[in-house]
Amino acid sequence: MTRHKIIRLNLQSQASDLKAAGKSLREISRILSEESGKSISYPSVMRYFEAVDRARVEVVEKSDKLKSRLVEAEIDTINEAMQCIEDLRGICQEAKAAGDLRVAILAIDSIYKGLDMLNKMLGKYQSTTNQFNYAEVNIDSARDRIMGKLQMMDCSKKGD
Repeated sequence: MTRHKIIRLNLQSQASDLKAAGKSLREISRILSEESGKSISYPSVMRYFEAVDRARVEVVEKSDKLKSRLVEAEIDTINEAMQCIEDLRGICQEAKAAGDLRVAILAIDSIYKGLDMLNKMLGKYQSTTNQFNYAEVNIDSARDRIMGKLQMMDCSKKGD
């Protein structure tokens, strides 16, 4: 098996940096050719990155321990997100009890954002339409209307 030209010319770090910077494979080919003074074709760059990706996949597939760690990390992240949502629900309850409508609205908005993020993490994306424009909320004149809406929303309800 022959080594990739990028490896032979010791350009791996430059190629990776360019890709991380969002450069296209054609741009990477042009830049590496200019920097090395050697012709590095677009297909060569493409094959190099395909080989790098295959090597990464093989490492993960061969390592059950790494797979287990990845799953545990995902579960930990989901648990942390759920704990944050529960904390926000508590803040919402306390703010409603104290009559602090601004904080209650902020907590509700954050709860919906947290649930949206959690759904994305779980692959069950569900867009939320509960967006509040805080500049338009006039607490003095709209207090009764907002309190009625807040009482209808159950902050302790679990998200789906």
